[in-house]
Amino acid sequence: DHLPSSNESNYGLLERCGHWLISIPRDDVAQLQNTAEYRDFLAAFDRLGVAHRRTVTETLMKQENDDMMQISKQHSFLQHLAV
Repeated sequence: DHLPSSNESNYGLLERCGHWLISIPRDDVAQLQNTAEYRDFLAAFDRLGVAHRRTVTETLMKQENDDMMQISKQHSFLQHLAV
C-alpha cells in the first residue's frame, strides 16, 4: 500500500473513497453489514471522526493562543511607547 504524500493527494484519496461508498448498491450494503470488514470499517470511520474533531480543536486552540500572544505583544509594545 502506497499512501499519498501531499495533502492534495490525501484529499483525493478520501474523495475517491467517498465516491466508492456512494456507488455501492443498497442491496450490497445490506450484505456487507454482516461482515467483520464492515464492522471494522465503521469503527475506523468513527475513530477518524474523533481524530478529525481532535485535530480541528487543537488547530483552533493553537490559533487562538497565537492570536492572544500577538495581542499581548502589541499591548506590551503600546505600553512601552506610553512610558
